[in-house]
Amino acid sequence: MNRYQKKGWTIPLIFLPGLTMLLYLWTVGSGATAVVAAPPDPPTATTATEPVWTQPITLTTSADSPNGASFPTVQASPDGNTVMVVFNWRRSSPVGTTDPYYRRSSNHGEAWSPLKPIFQSSVASKQVHFDYAADGVAHVVWQENTGLDYAHETSVDPDTWSTPVQLVAPGANPGVTNPYIVASGSSRLDVAWAEGSGSAEPSIYHARSKDGGSTWPASLRGAVQVTGWRSEFPAMTVDNNTGIIHVVWQENDDIFQPNYGTIMYAQGTESGGFITWSTPAQISTPDDAREPSIILVGDALQVVYTEVTHGVDIDPDATQFVQHVTCASNCASPSNWMTTSAPISGTKLGANGVEPLNVVTALTHRGNCALSYFHGIDADLGSNEMILGVNSCSGWAASARERMTPPEVQSINPSLDVQNNWWLYLAYEKDTNGQHQIYLHRDRPHIYLPVVFR
Repeated sequence: MNRYQKKGWTIPLIFLPGLTMLLYLWTVGSGATAVVAAPPDPPTATTATEPVWTQPITLTTSADSPNGASFPTVQASPDGNTVMVVFNWRRSSPVGTTDPYYRRSSNHGEAWSPLKPIFQSSVASKQVHFDYAADGVAHVVWQENTGLDYAHETSVDPDTWSTPVQLVAPGANPGVTNPYIVASGSSRLDVAWAEGSGSAEPSIYHARSKDGGSTWPASLRGAVQVTGWRSEFPAMTVDNNTGIIHVVWQENDDIFQPNYGTIMYAQGTESGGFITWSTPAQISTPDDAREPSIILVGDALQVVYTEVTHGVDIDPDATQFVQHVTCASNCASPSNWMTTSAPISGTKLGANGVEPLNVVTALTHRGNCALSYFHGIDADLGSNEMILGVNSCSGWAASARERMTPPEVQSINPSLDVQNNWWLYLAYEKDTNGQHQIYLHRDRPHIYLPVVFR
């Protein structure tokens, strides 16, 4: 038996069109009435618990990105065919600065457009993030010289981008960081970010547009919370039906340990032209929790984050785990968040403490399975971060971690998305001859269905 657990007569889904034609000819030839059915929709559940990934696709190279590229975000369009990866493209001058670039595929990642810029400027542009709206238009935010800029594709030509709109003006350091955008409903956009000024520690802020990014009313923007502690790394999901906003972030609330974090959650509800935020709730239990990711599956929220375990005889950042928490209702109450019994990442991980500082995790859901991919060092295999994966259908840490990249080179910053509950995409950056470049894997589930002959 293999992992698909085939029993009796089975046939791969790819042969179903031919089988349908044979059945059609048989019924017509026998005098029976032929009924031509529409092609089946993508399945809502898969029989395979592990993805079957393609070989890595190289999206940037030393030829088109001689100074490297970093921090990819992969998103799949609701059209069922298009997928795009945006990232920071490193310029030669000024040294170390970047612009937001992208590559797009219109056939599930089989072929890709040339490398193109979203926007080019003479200052640093970084931390680009984007999402697809229901109409297939991509909306992008990024940090521009400590301010926050927004742009979108034009609906007429998807390779033409709007003139950027500045959502937040530049301010004193640390300014704006970690922008995150979500498109939901027909024309609703939500952006969350961290923002501080001068001596003030960053807090989490939010803005909403209800006309596809044309306007961002002052009444629909403001602080999610202001505590005086350093708050950063927001992640967000929005209920398509209700418009309720769910935001998680890392909050550093220990004056003696400024790098220690807790994971906070708040819920935003729009009413009367304003957004009201719940009191932030702490949803992490360890002493040091970092960089959360969040998804909404039905009415339930799932969050993963990095737990850093400190000890007298342990390198402060050498022992790390990925934790998973869920909430099904009344999530503004901390008591309604349930922690998975053991860290889903399995045996301890590490990070080199410089680039990156800690383990970073991506999370998505396909069929009946939640999937989490993260970078981390497995000390038994070497000293480089690898891309590793686990999923709920395999029991999280109850099964061996899936190793996506070899331990001989550093691979970091995974981004994960699923298209129509079917295609799965994983982007990340990998050290290639001293420069980081962008790579992508994709997976189309291999479904086996029973066939009965009479």
